Amino acid sequence: MSERKLARRSVAIAFGMICVFLVAGAVGAVAVYNSMVNDRNSALASKDLQLRSLNSQLSSLESQISSLRAQIADLQAHALVVVEGRIYGPRVYIPEGAPPWGYELDSNGTTIGISWDGCDFFNWTSVKVYGVVTQGTLGGGLTEPPGSVYYVKAVRIDLL
Repeated sequence: MSERKLARRSVAIAFGMICVFLVAGAVGAVAVYNSMVNDRNSALASKDLQLRSLNSQLSSLESQISSLRAQIADLQAHALVVVEGRIYGPRVYIPEGAPPWGYELDSNGTTIGISWDGCDFFNWTSVKVYGVVTQGTLGGGLTEPPGSVYYVKAVRIDLL
């Protein structure tokens, strides 16, 4: 019987050692997992901070772009220009949608509104227009909603 007790004791010691190793392994695994989670949380916090910084920079740059666009619009308005192309007009528009120009100039495929106080009739005549870029408003008949437009207020038109 003492051999059986000895065998039982050996088996119990072996099971005890296995349990200790399993518990130690589980504690180690939890510690490694906890370290990985903390590293991941730290990385996420760092990325979140970077994202907030980039969003702040983006807002600042968008504000600068808006300011520069306003400055460009101010510079473009009242700029003296000389454009060449083929002019047509005077054009006829419905009163609600009439643009602030009566003539249209085709300059290399781009249509430019021309305001001219003269009473000349042009039928796709080649001209050189001297004028000032001016800001105006389109009525609701041509654009929805009514919007701001730029056109050239001609001070001189020369036939080419």
